[in-house]
Amino acid sequence: YLGRSEEPGSWWSHVVFALYFPTRVIGPMRRYEDFTRDVNAPERLSPDDTAWAMRRILWGVGKKAILANPLGAFALFNLNPALIAAGARAPLVLGACMYWLYLFFDLSGYSDIVIGISRLFGVKVPENFNRPYVADNISDYWQRWHISLSSWVRDYVFNPLAIRWRGWTYGAPMGAFCSMVILGLWHGLELRYLVFGLWHGALLGGYMVYRQLFGRKPWAKKLAKSRAWSFAGWCFVVLNAVLTHVLFAVPTAAMGLQWLRAVTGV
Repeated sequence: YLGRSEEPGSWWSHVVFALYFPTRVIGPMRRYEDFTRDVNAPERLSPDDTAWAMRRILWGVGKKAILANPLGAFALFNLNPALIAAGARAPLVLGACMYWLYLFFDLSGYSDIVIGISRLFGVKVPENFNRPYVADNISDYWQRWHISLSSWVRDYVFNPLAIRWRGWTYGAPMGAFCSMVILGLWHGLELRYLVFGLWHGALLGGYMVYRQLFGRKPWAKKLAKSRAWSFAGWCFVVLNAVLTHVLFAVPTAAMGLQWLRAVTGV
């Protein structure tokens, strides 16, 4: 508890918060204090607000129906166990790329629908995606992808750990590592999600160590402004996202490793 809510509220307000149906399935995750403020003092909707909400709903439906569903079917067809076992490199690579795009359009489309419906109810739901495909480093990526989840993990896992370990040089990077492990396991208590969290935790923690050790160096500042460096960072972020989200498409971590071997030929 961070003390952001002025009062604990009634049991009924907690029930309403917990059972608010638009966000029950996959979010976006809300904060109790924001939700109860909107419910207790809803804003009067103007015609412009209603039109905006309807456009947002239709935009989300379009993302899911026109883009996400076909991409998901195509991706899973190319990531089926038979093709992985056969080592069919081209369809496996294409399937992985399409699966990441499917996840983006599916999750962001659902978020658009929820944000629009909630606006009609007078409830403001936070944005969940902010063009993650333009991120040029791993930290920026996680500030753009599934924002409500990553910000929740930041506030309730990373910040307490960073404060606890503030006397340690690598306290913040280790806090980031642990936070990403928790974020991975939030999707399910399975080895594939643990691997996902460990990998992204190592990358995010490593990036923070790099910034601590070299961020203020003149050459690092100059490099950060380089378009070539930014492009290289963007390529890495996209490649990493495509590779690691395969773990969400396959049933086990072992099959994810088998996919990686088939693609790399190792």
